[in-house]
Amino acid sequence: VLYKAAAIHTADKGTILNGQMIVTDGIIEAVGQNLTTTRQTITVDLGELQLYPGLIAATTSLGLTEINAVRATQDTTEVGEFTPDVEAWVSVNPDSELIPVARANGFTHVLVAPMGGTITGTSGLIKTAGWGVEDMTIKPHAALHLW
Repeated sequence: VLYKAAAIHTADKGTILNGQMIVTDGIIEAVGQNLTTTRQTITVDLGELQLYPGLIAATTSLGLTEINAVRATQDTTEVGEFTPDVEAWVSVNPDSELIPVARANGFTHVLVAPMGGTITGTSGLIKTAGWGVEDMTIKPHAALHLW
């Protein structure tokens, strides 16, 4: 797919006015102006809209907590000081009301991390879109967290 936009904001090339972006199978292949491709592509003209890179929230409890005042919606902390076996991605609630809010604000990925204790367990990298936690998970064992 070839996207045309009034401006494309990039992490390393600054802002490209009247920019174009080629996406194949969900992967950005090229960003620039006057791009060409050898493949037959669908062109999507976004008019005056601007494209921004997706944000990644690092070390968050998104999907593990819903309402702070309701203990039943808190799944951030395990009992004990040393719990390296905890896997945060398993406890993510894919139906959390907070995930679509984060996605609407530009967060495409989050690193969900367990809290509490000295060794809290492993975080998981997940997408903010998907049908279930298995579909959303990109890397279930991203890092071991020590506090």
